[in-house]
Formats: sequence, C-alpha cells, structure tokens
Amino acid sequence: STAGVSIARAEDRLMAVPAPADVAEALALSPGTPLLKVDRTAYDLRDRVIELRHSWFDTTHQSYAASLR
Repeated sequence: STAGVSIARAEDRLMAVPAPADVAEALALSPGTPLLKVDRTAYDLRDRVIELRHSWFDTTHQSYAASLR
C-alpha cells in the first residue's frame, strides 16, 4: 500500500435508512428520503481497526458494489 498499511479484511454493514437532516442537506435531498447507509470497518494484518467509514448513497443515482480480497 502507498500508506504502508495493508488491509487484511473489511466488514461492511448495509442498511436502508431515512436521511437525517444533516445528510439530506449535504446531498440536496429532503429529510427522510430513503438512502442506503454503508458502515465499514477495515482491519490490518494484526487485526487492528484501520478504517471506520460511514457512507450514504442516494440509490436513485448511485449503486454500491464491493470486491474484497
């Protein structure tokens, strides 16, 4: 890796949720609009957490695909 950290594994949790007000504003949507929320936790070779990510997708314009090795 360019940062000197190798990802050994990652866990994604996907949920259909209504957009909270702050996320809706950032995405120029109405609060409560259905979104796909993806929470990711990635681990290094020593099983230490190296990434925590929360992503929100408006599935009318985006899709989510993952290929983890």
